[in-house]
Amino acid sequence: MIFHMADAIKMAKQKGLVIPVVYNSNGYDSLEALRQIRGLVDIYLPDIKYLDNELGMQFSAVNNYADVVRGVLREMLNQVGHLEMNKEDIAIGGLLVRHLVLPDYYGNSEKCLRFLADLSPYTYVSILSQYSPRYKALNS
Repeated sequence: MIFHMADAIKMAKQKGLVIPVVYNSNGYDSLEALRQIRGLVDIYLPDIKYLDNELGMQFSAVNNYADVVRGVLREMLNQVGHLEMNKEDIAIGGLLVRHLVLPDYYGNSEKCLRFLADLSPYTYVSILSQYSPRYKALNS
């Protein structure tokens, strides 16, 4: 799938695509696949959901999210650098990370933000607070 995307991006750029290519990600990517698209993506927009594998299992049914996301974010930053804006304050390249604050798991948010600060104090972060467990609405 990702390689089809890479081919499509290459073709679009050959035909004159000039807008930035944004890769929207949940942060649980293959490093190998990311390395295959090096140079094709202008802006990476990943999530960092948890830095606790137990939370990854509980909320996303993956047992190694915390391990994977660290390497993914490092690779993305290595590829595109810090977020850059043009004269109109429109993003044209770089890394912008999203983090959704989970109620009652503020320690997780602190871990995520500390990791991002250690990754680079110049990392742009969008902190989201709109978590709403709609899957429980049926039982209300």
